[in-house]
Amino acid sequence: MTKKDRIAALVLILSAFIFLGPSLFTSNVLLPGDIVARNFAIQPTGADFVIHNSSVGDVITQFYPFLHFFKTQVLEGTFPLWNPYILCGAPFPANTVSAVFFPLNWLVLVMPLEVFFEWAALAKLLLAGFGIYLFGRKVGLSALCSAFAAGSYMFGGYQVFLLLFPNTWVSALLGWTLLAAERLIETGRIRFMACLALLTGFSFLAGHVESSLLLAMATGLYCLARNWKRVPLTGVGLVLGFLLAAVVIFPFIEALWESSTYLDRSRFARNPYHLELFQLPLLVVPYALGSAVRAHLPNVFTGAAYTGVLPMFLACFAFFHTGARKIVLPLALVALAAFLLLFGIFPVFDIFTALPVLKQGNHFHCLLYTSPSPRDLSTSR
Repeated sequence: MTKKDRIAALVLILSAFIFLGPSLFTSNVLLPGDIVARNFAIQPTGADFVIHNSSVGDVITQFYPFLHFFKTQVLEGTFPLWNPYILCGAPFPANTVSAVFFPLNWLVLVMPLEVFFEWAALAKLLLAGFGIYLFGRKVGLSALCSAFAAGSYMFGGYQVFLLLFPNTWVSALLGWTLLAAERLIETGRIRFMACLALLTGFSFLAGHVESSLLLAMATGLYCLARNWKRVPLTGVGLVLGFLLAAVVIFPFIEALWESSTYLDRSRFARNPYHLELFQLPLLVVPYALGSAVRAHLPNVFTGAAYTGVLPMFLACFAFFHTGARKIVLPLALVALAAFLLLFGIFPVFDIFTALPVLKQGNHFHCLLYTSPSPRDLSTSR
């Protein structure tokens, strides 16, 4: 590690601590507790009461209760495979967002739950930043350009907006997964295939299977464009990672097929989860400074589309002046695929989202609203 690398590492660490300082070093917490007031039975009577950000309500209605249930059950000597508090009971790991098999979530067993969310947020930022930084250095970027790329990714709209969601455990693994794939492509060694498998398995256990599927597909596409001869090794690594997470994936798939939400959303002409092309400025206009198309957005989630793309351009510019030229085509292909999906471009978007997991959209609902499938109803008549 060079002096520049050490300086870059220190800057990334300090920036993460400063960003989360109000919660890490004070009595404040990151949890959006005011969302509980949406329940009319306990809503404050003050006319000036405002819920600051209802878009992150899942933290209070899903993730916090799930982790509390997990911690309580484990400390009582039982590993929770069944949740009796949803409807008449439901398989707990099958909703995937409970993420009970994700190792980093086990830290909740040794610290207060509200404190866990704060330090988990710090871990996500650092994992995301250092993964991208090390990948940039591996492929030939300078320390400065790698630091720009790392900073823009770890503080991008998606990572920050969903920092308390399991989604960002998955996105934090992007740089590490690409790094493992790059080492595998270069060397063809089994140990790097094992690293890729472990990272893929962890991503599927982390709590957001749609993001994990996108991450695996992006890795495969990167390998295909980078060196197609390594596709078999990369494919084996990805498949092994998928199988490592089978304890969660297979129950989830079973629940998905019995989901009334999935059946309802299958009637859509096309998947509704994409941006319109007029919202393209969201990719280059930081949401924190106000969006050029904010007044026309259908919902606030699209405000998270900004991913720090301008600093990324600085890193991309360095590709043409360093040894990183070898990955211009692979990353360009991944970026093109991401653009086609993000903006719902026909027919790529329609074909891709025909996959059951991505057509369903929100896999939590597939467990919360399970109902008899059509074949069950037909055989019961």
